[in-house]
Amino acid sequence: MKEKLIALANKLGFAAKIKDSSMTSEDWQTFATEFKAEHGVDLLEAIKEAKKVPQLEKEQMEAFAALFNNEKEAVNDEPEKKAKTEPSGDDKTAKQTPADVNLAKEIANMKSALEEAQSKLKKLEQEPEDKGGKKVEIKKPEKVMIAGIGHSDKYLFGIPAPIFAMDKPWNKVAAKREGLKKRWEPDQVTAFKEEFNKYAASVANRIETLHERGLLGANMADRLAAIDYSDFEGTGWGEEYVVRRQDALISYIRSLPSVSSIFPVRYGVQNKMEMTNSFLTDFSQAYQSGHVFKGGYKLQPELAEVHDVMFKHQFENMKKLEKEYIGYLNREGSDPIKWSFIEWLMVETLKKLHNEQEARRVAGYRIEPSAGVPGHHMFGSTGIMHRLQKYVDDLKLNPFSDLALYTQSTVLDYVETFVEYVNNILPSLNGYMLYMNSKHIPWYLAAYREKYGTNLDFTGGQLEVKNYDLSGIKGVPNMGNSCLMLITLPGNIELYEDLPGEMEKVYFQRDLENLIAASWWKEGSGAYLIGKKYATKAEMEADKRKYQFIFLNDPVSSLAADATTADGSVNNRFKTIANSAATVLTDITNADEGVVYRITCGSLTNATTVAKSGKFANISAAWSPTAIGDFLEVYYDATADTFYEAARKVS
Repeated sequence: MKEKLIALANKLGFAAKIKDSSMTSEDWQTFATEFKAEHGVDLLEAIKEAKKVPQLEKEQMEAFAALFNNEKEAVNDEPEKKAKTEPSGDDKTAKQTPADVNLAKEIANMKSALEEAQSKLKKLEQEPEDKGGKKVEIKKPEKVMIAGIGHSDKYLFGIPAPIFAMDKPWNKVAAKREGLKKRWEPDQVTAFKEEFNKYAASVANRIETLHERGLLGANMADRLAAIDYSDFEGTGWGEEYVVRRQDALISYIRSLPSVSSIFPVRYGVQNKMEMTNSFLTDFSQAYQSGHVFKGGYKLQPELAEVHDVMFKHQFENMKKLEKEYIGYLNREGSDPIKWSFIEWLMVETLKKLHNEQEARRVAGYRIEPSAGVPGHHMFGSTGIMHRLQKYVDDLKLNPFSDLALYTQSTVLDYVETFVEYVNNILPSLNGYMLYMNSKHIPWYLAAYREKYGTNLDFTGGQLEVKNYDLSGIKGVPNMGNSCLMLITLPGNIELYEDLPGEMEKVYFQRDLENLIAASWWKEGSGAYLIGKKYATKAEMEADKRKYQFIFLNDPVSSLAADATTADGSVNNRFKTIANSAATVLTDITNADEGVVYRITCGSLTNATTVAKSGKFANISAAWSPTAIGDFLEVYYDATADTFYEAARKVS
């Protein structure tokens, strides 16, 4: 009996409570329920049975008390000797230790609580039920708490973990719904900052742990129920609930739409990681004797590259921020420093960072910042669209130049033509996927229904290319109005990072009414299998794309002859044509910040040029192409109403 009681008390975490006599009726009910579940016998009956042997009862009492008390009562393992020295009558009562009295009192309380519960159950069993069943009024909680059990005197949310201890003033503010009676002391502000940084680091570490266990992703919310929290037993049961709150926060951020569900993330890229592509010639041949060898290979390195990205912001006047932005959520008084505000800032900040990163992963363009000048979020790293264009510029990919733009009415025929082009190159389309702008998927489905709706086997609009053995079509978000389209193997296009959770590891620093937040991470994009690198465009054309693993269209808008402006709302890629006279481009109208625009020379007949003047006064020099394919890339600064140079090519 002794061993069973001790083992169960340790398992349920009631050892300390038994020691200081703080067990509640509910605790003893839990203790009794667990005892019966484990041993198949009612706890009271077991105790009653044990009382039939006084020596055994005394031995159990002393052993139980000795385990949970610091007093050094002797526990004699020899029953016979124990019986000889055991007092009786009034002497026995007088010589009881405090531990004996406490334990006896707790068992009596437990017995009383259980008898009361049994009495209530019998009463409920005897009461008749209404036809529709008993109506139970459920009071809606005033504040929803993640895995918490309600504030207690010692802990916020009732979670017994140091991070939520009520001796920390910000937790008391959150629970009491009122600010401090006096101003915040410098040491309290410092402690608040340290606690925030510790929590942010803990969130980042949890993200890395979830990544290692394969639990991150868009469907993380569905996986939370299956997460095993038993590994937190050694740190105290409160830690489990801290982690549950973190998992809920992480799950919310990770449940936001992400291109990582389309293009996988490769971690561990710290700067540039080299990958090797192999291009092999034919090896097999008909048998003949002798040294008749055939076959060859070429190894070509590819680099997975990441850039350093950061988030730094100063929330000015937290008091004003709270009133203007979360006043409708505030249920905890007016003091700006409190735990729920910490979590709110983390959620809102991380949500914004997530959305910016998602846009950058697709259409970002790395531009080195000017010293002391904040840069646009789209210029933090290079996304997939511009990375693919870089492969084209490096003569590794040869796009289909006759496949430029499509419209709502031509998209289906355009896709089928594109797929047929690739079908003529590859031995099989099996396993390949087509990626296109998600904004144009409704166009495709509508055209599919219109063209194939009368077929006997028609089952509705499908994300497939009819009659081709292609794996399917994937819509890619954040592509703007681009008509870019590509075919490759799923998983070939990758997103790069160094460590999971670096962006979410937000560092906070309190400065009077202000709060400074910052984090640092690495990100990039690229492909594992691209194509053979050629020395000249002519060499690449001669090989007719047989060494490519990615196939592209060429979604460029052709400017009209003699045009002096381009419309930035139509496209971000333009190609000049033959002009009747010397022509200078003076503006890109409707330009947006964060977008890089490319002007490509499509003809040398009175070739369009760009002068270093007007809106282009800040480019490095005038641009005068000398060959078809030369280009100038610029980005717009709305404040200065001018364009800056991003890159150029002049042969």
